[in-house]
Amino acid sequence: MNSAHCPSIIYRFERHHRLPTRKNSLWQIHEGLVRTVTWDDDGRVIVLGYWGVGSVVGYGIDQMDPYDIQPLTAVSVTSISLNSALASSYLLAHQKQTNELLGLLHCHPMDNRLLRFIIWLAQRFGVSKKHGIEVRFLLTHQEIAETLGTNRVTITRLIKQLESNGKLHWSRKRRLIPYQTFDRYGQTP
Repeated sequence: MNSAHCPSIIYRFERHHRLPTRKNSLWQIHEGLVRTVTWDDDGRVIVLGYWGVGSVVGYGIDQMDPYDIQPLTAVSVTSISLNSALASSYLLAHQKQTNELLGLLHCHPMDNRLLRFIIWLAQRFGVSKKHGIEVRFLLTHQEIAETLGTNRVTITRLIKQLESNGKLHWSRKRRLIPYQTFDRYGQTP
């Protein structure tokens, strides 16, 4: 039977229920958002990327050990073979996003790094609203700190500072980056 004609099984995972990592297959995301991570020798999380609808993720691409795929929202995924033409067609997009994230990690000072990361999230996963771009999923201050190589207290302080300067609105209920913030930082939404 030709596998191209077989319907794929859709797997669903809730936030923080890890996707199984397999050596010979990848996950294609149809709904939701995940992050891929590894750990250093001291157990500190190293974020490898954020992936949304259409992305393909898995150990076979990142080749990191340990390796984890963590849903940041509820996700729907299908399994694809590591050797499929579809998998290889996503490698360039995967590399581009990894390079963008790596570039963000070298921005200084930390408030600039944080703001550029939030702008990057909004551009990639946000929804246009009347006054700005809304990020519709919740990232904890700890998850942001892990991504940017700092601690939760610093992120909390910097988010409050960016809010007081009118550069963003960031709370559990609302995460909005005003269009003026994009204009000031030379980024287009």
